[in-house]
Amino acid sequence: MKIHLLGTAAAKPVPRMFCSCRGCRVAREEGGRSLRSRSSTSIYLGNDGPAQARYKVDLGPDANFHQIQFGECLNRLEHLLYTHAHADHVHPYWLELRRQAIAHDDMVPLHVWANARVMEVLAEVDFEAGRMTPHLVEPFRPFRAGELEVLPLAGFHPETDPSLNFVVTAEGRTVLLAWDTGFWDEATWLAAQGLRFDAVVLELTANGPDAPPLGPYHHNVESFLRMKERMQDLNMLREGAPFVSTHMGDNGQFSHDEAQRFWDPHGVTIGYDGLLIEL
Repeated sequence: MKIHLLGTAAAKPVPRMFCSCRGCRVAREEGGRSLRSRSSTSIYLGNDGPAQARYKVDLGPDANFHQIQFGECLNRLEHLLYTHAHADHVHPYWLELRRQAIAHDDMVPLHVWANARVMEVLAEVDFEAGRMTPHLVEPFRPFRAGELEVLPLAGFHPETDPSLNFVVTAEGRTVLLAWDTGFWDEATWLAAQGLRFDAVVLELTANGPDAPPLGPYHHNVESFLRMKERMQDLNMLREGAPFVSTHMGDNGQFSHDEAQRFWDPHGVTIGYDGLLIEL
């Protein structure tokens, strides 16, 4: 299994068009890994890669950029999992575009997995014309998406009722993909009891000690470390499991390299657009 982080920004691309904060200034000046597009992640099995993507989590407004930047092609996409209903993660246009861009005879059936709020956002999409099947997902009710065994957990992000964090198992590996969440509530910790992760990709919206507080629904340095430490205490991390950040805002004031130096002592890899995690 491979996890491909195509977009790692929180809510808005970094740098933002009208922003003059240090995070955006650094991104403009340095470019490279300090530039971030909005969240999207692909899961590759076997010999899959960007040109044969079959499994994806979130399809937001920067999907076309990801195809240009990383060579991703979605004409073979079979399963699309949505985390929650915010516009930086759900962009209905791309699903409507399928039936315009792909000849019907060549259109691979696509299964769309999402909670009720996402389905409301997608209400105007013609699923039948696009050879798509919607599946309603609820927290703590596992499902099988092709070759993936998926356990949806409830992120602590109640305004989207809720944001789904996904535990994905395939090819003998189990990964946690968790963004748009703060520190889990006890019901989610209980549901995750006994799980062991070969990798964790966890949101870090406020990526730096000088970041302004964002409330309990996104991680900052303190809550991110508490999540990691509790997972370690509960023996949820396999030895050597990568612990990777994503969904990061410019508000942390860090460049990518500065952030990595800050997090190195904590055993955290700072995610960046294009990072491929091989398990």
